[in-house]
Amino acid sequence: ASDRFGLKHYDVKLLNFFLQSALDPSIAVDSHPNVVLRYGVGSHVFRLRMDPKNAHIAKLADYGTSVLRSNADGQPVSLGQFTTLENTPPDYLILGNASEQGIGHDCFGLGLCMLHLFTGHGPYEEILDEVVCPDNFKAKLRKIWKSASHDV
Repeated sequence: ASDRFGLKHYDVKLLNFFLQSALDPSIAVDSHPNVVLRYGVGSHVFRLRMDPKNAHIAKLADYGTSVLRSNADGQPVSLGQFTTLENTPPDYLILGNASEQGIGHDCFGLGLCMLHLFTGHGPYEEILDEVVCPDNFKAKLRKIWKSASHDV
């Protein structure tokens, strides 16, 4: 979707994934030994065989911060791409307005999801446990929060 449509989600996190059964309710589970999902990437077609008892499709939801423009790559990040602080890539916080849009944010979010799933630990708390917001940054955030416009 990124290559073809320029889609960047900007809020990839476990909370935004939903599981749906891949079973066709009109077919009895014991009628087929496997559920086969077919999907294509470019000119390649893949067939994923799953046991009917474990056949689920993961769907990504919440596209409120997403961008669907291929020409957005390399453009400055705006407030529209900021989501949950815990999911914000470090370069957005470090570089601020110099940070650029692209698929890196989604890669960072997916990496956090994988870390959480593979280890069973909550990565957000581990990453932010010892982080302290600098006083000058807090002051700027307060100024933005209290202002009528976000042009500070």
